[in-house]
Amino acid sequence: MEFSETLRQLEAVFQDYPPWDIPENEWAELASGFAHVLDAHVNELVRMAQKVFGRQCVNHSGKELVVFKNAHPQVCGVEIKPTKPRNTLAGLVLSASLYRSTDRSPADVTLKLSVYGARALAGFRGLYANYRRPLSVLVEGSHLEFQTGAVLKRLEGYRGKNVPKKLDLYFSEDLSEDDSFDLEGEFYENDRMETVVSNFLVLTALYDSTYGYISPPRNFDRILKHYLTLSAFRRREGLR
Repeated sequence: MEFSETLRQLEAVFQDYPPWDIPENEWAELASGFAHVLDAHVNELVRMAQKVFGRQCVNHSGKELVVFKNAHPQVCGVEIKPTKPRNTLAGLVLSASLYRSTDRSPADVTLKLSVYGARALAGFRGLYANYRRPLSVLVEGSHLEFQTGAVLKRLEGYRGKNVPKKLDLYFSEDLSEDDSFDLEGEFYENDRMETVVSNFLVLTALYDSTYGYISPPRNFDRILKHYLTLSAFRRREGLR
């Protein structure tokens, strides 16, 4: 089943429910059911990433299903987080989430790389500073956007959507360990599965490269390998 079919089912199932007032037992059953569907999708995406980058791209990580107890716009999610070495590297999460439709937006699947905390932020900053060009090419060839909840003067003054420019401005600020950012893309029923796959591969490349940059034994050049591999795969498969 492709994401488009899952999103159609999501719309069909929740169209008769109010936005918030869903009985807890009904919500739990519906959300849990979609969580397992999403998990199957993510398993397929991970298998594709391992086919492109090699099994090691996520073999340092574990997977967790996320379901809210009460009715919520986000129906469910799957989070991939580092579990090796034993002292888990907090602050780095690769995720996929299903969202119900609202008055403002149809149902979607959101793919996201979340970076937070002093260690992960410092790692991504170093990765970006030293490998800006390949990282920029990867994100500029995607449908990903930069998001942050931090109120930062330089970033607030920029009205464009260029991700490398936003990263430049973000890392030019005096950040604290409480700051965070996301690279994310929202995909809808009419988006091609190939587009979802391509963007997941970009996020996986950044996730694994950041992990390699800050977790011993460090592999600072992993982004170069992923960049070349993914660029060749995109050309061969005609992906964007």
